[in-house]
Amino acid sequence: MGLTIYYSGSICDENRLDELIKEVMEICNTLQLAPHIFNGNGKDDLKGLCFAPEDCEPVFLSFLPGGRLCSPVNLQFSDMYDGIQFDKELMYTTATKTQWPVRRRILRSSNY
Repeated sequence: MGLTIYYSGSICDENRLDELIKEVMEICNTLQLAPHIFNGNGKDDLKGLCFAPEDCEPVFLSFLPGGRLCSPVNLQFSDMYDGIQFDKELMYTTATKTQWPVRRRILRSSNY
């Protein structure tokens, strides 16, 4: 059994987004994670980053213009919800889950 975390939100001050990216990149470097940067270019102008801890799906900290948190995966498939009953606000909810039981990760990290 894994753990799933759902999250949504927005950044209060878009001018501080580069500061957030820098801070998270430092954490990723410390934890030896390889972040992917979204630099605000492209179809949806996402800016931010994502990283994937061991045995987990990616964590997206990517923002649309206006400061709203949004996963590029959700944006890619947003058109398929047109014409059906779907709460569009759910597009701005992102999720990540662990793929392995918490107990297994604890035992592995403590060398047992």
